[in-house]
Amino acid sequence: MAVPSAHEFHWQSLSRLASGRVYHSLCEVGGQMYMLGGCDAVGRPSPALELYSPEV
Repeated sequence: MAVPSAHEFHWQSLSRLASGRVYHSLCEVGGQMYMLGGCDAVGRPSPALELYSPEV
């Protein structure tokens, strides 16, 4: 299996989240990104789940 060089990777800005947060969990399932939980700007826990679908 060929592994790409680190020089081939780059960060890319995508659409913004509905709410900013820290300490969240992020996972990819079936090509879609899910962001779960975390805390808001003042440290309150966030019960939100957000979905990013790159095809849309």
